Amino acid sequence: MKKVLGLLLLAAITFSCANSGSQKKESKEVKKEVKAKKVEISGKYTILELNGVNLKDKDFGNKMPMMLLDGEKMRYSTNIGCNQINGKYTLEENSIKFLPGMATMMACPDDLEANYLSALSEVDSYKIENFMLKVYKGDELKIVFQPLKR
Repeated sequence: MKKVLGLLLLAAITFSCANSGSQKKESKEVKKEVKAKKVEISGKYTILELNGVNLKDKDFGNKMPMMLLDGEKMRYSTNIGCNQINGKYTLEENSIKFLPGMATMMACPDDLEANYLSALSEVDSYKIENFMLKVYKGDELKIVFQPLKR
């Protein structure tokens, strides 16, 4: 009887260790995939479209509109011609979320920046199509970013 219990205990330990190893391997693979996604969209972008409207140079004042995504630190830095905004973002599979950040407090001449920040706070997913980073709220395209460097 002791031998049978000993064999069952040994089998349980062996199965447990083997299962734990495969879970660690799967966990490492998932972490590599998430890190690859973070780096995939890292870079500097200009803002081409907001809420279905193509933006023109005259819309921006003196500053070029841009978005900088740092996939290592999961931080963003952006402006659309007026104030500079810095914050964090989250990324999982095709899901992206821009968290509220700190901003300079200059008075902006129109509502372009307010519309941009509102759209940025609403997005929940992204796609990369023809090198463009497109961010969506559900199925609605909110912002199109064009990479400045590759």
